[in-house]
Amino acid sequence: MEENKNQGNEEVTPSEGVNQEEIKKNVETILNTAVEVIKNPMGFFASMKKDGGFKDPLIFMAAMGVVTGCVRVILSIFGLGYTSSFVTALFSIVVVPVFLVVVGFLAAALFYILWKIMGSKESYETAYRCVAYASAITPIVTLISPIPYIGVIAGNVWSMYVMVTASIGAHAIENKKAWIVFGILCLVLCISAVNAERAAKEMTAKMEKWEQEFGDMSPEEAGKVFGDFLKGVEQSKQGT
Repeated sequence: MEENKNQGNEEVTPSEGVNQEEIKKNVETILNTAVEVIKNPMGFFASMKKDGGFKDPLIFMAAMGVVTGCVRVILSIFGLGYTSSFVTALFSIVVVPVFLVVVGFLAAALFYILWKIMGSKESYETAYRCVAYASAITPIVTLISPIPYIGVIAGNVWSMYVMVTASIGAHAIENKKAWIVFGILCLVLCISAVNAERAAKEMTAKMEKWEQEFGDMSPEEAGKVFGDFLKGVEQSKQGT
């Protein structure tokens, strides 16, 4: 009996306790930061530390990537989003964080140049921190993205608004200048996104029509149509 009691009360080593507390603290910090960026981006960027290294913002961006990957999995269960299967969506839990971390450095470089042109005196590190913490909205933007047209427009508008607050709060850029520059950028992105979504929908409709037509054909008829298609391709090459 005494032996069983000892087995049921295994001691936790101090190092394990510290690690668990540290992980819990880090998760709470990431969650609180994300909520603050979403609720009050202007206040967040105005009080954001502009130095301290890349570790904390990098971890934050990776965490947002994991959450975004989980959102994609949930969407795939209901047949929504851009993933073709549940397995592909599941794989995105690993891919999206890596993608965000890599793209984060590149995006920060572009925004650093843009902010410098706009008159910012801040460093690349500050630009990276702004981009990294702005990723707090990525899971929600991903969640609304399946809504036709509205999803991509809302996502771009919200993203540009967050970057405006970063410009004003962290880079001390004039309000009017920030709104004009990022307003134009937002408009261009929205038009491009809507056109891309429209083109994708038209292509999907054509593919479904072709599949239906081929499905109603006999193997001989399908082979004849495919042969005519190949001949047309060959003639177009000879014509050029």
